[in-house]
Amino acid sequence: MARSSPPLVGRVASGEVRTPATQTLPLAEAAEVHRLLESGQTTGKLVLKPRSAGPAPPLQPAPAVSAGPALAPP
Repeated sequence: MARSSPPLVGRVASGEVRTPATQTLPLAEAAEVHRLLESGQTTGKLVLKPRSAGPAPPLQPAPAVSAGPALAPP
């Protein structure tokens, strides 16, 4: 069976089919983005961006945790 139109990817690439606008917001605004999504005030995609590219900060050692006094066996 022959296709009557080019594949969707080709139609998007040619501009025949347009995707909804994408909005990129910082991760710090996640609560506001969630509110917008729940309210239905958005069209298109919303992307949360963690932070700008670059080396990750060094990991800090976890604080020591005291296990408390040892329990004697019954």
